[in-house]
Amino acid sequence: MCVAAWNPKEAQDIPKYMLARCRDANPDGMGMAWAEDGRLHVVKMMSRFGRFYRKYRKVRKHGHGVMLHFRMATHGNRDFVNCHPFQVGADVVMCHNGIFAGLGNDEISDTREFVHILSGLDSPWWKSPSLEPLFRLAT
Repeated sequence: MCVAAWNPKEAQDIPKYMLARCRDANPDGMGMAWAEDGRLHVVKMMSRFGRFYRKYRKVRKHGHGVMLHFRMATHGNRDFVNCHPFQVGADVVMCHNGIFAGLGNDEISDTREFVHILSGLDSPWWKSPSLEPLFRLAT
């Protein structure tokens, strides 16, 4: 199963060997997201762990929290467009660990299809008071 992690800016960096283990166990792509200068940044890679790790260290050196994801494909192609994190709105990104039952196919990952569904909702859906209890459970 994929590995999804949040590395808050106040926390220690995740050691390189741990991130390498995550990638080795989940070899179908890796990605990270962080906020800087009022906007979200997303980096996705299929390979080149050394380059990925250098980018992670640079982001952390600048004092940012980082969302990380290492993919083990269950649905969809093993390609860049199915890598997490996904930008859901101008100020929201998401990644997922698990399977969205009934979503995805041979080309599109279940999470990518889920994000497509979310993109069809009225914005900003993530600020809806009815979703607040769900977000609290997830944090």
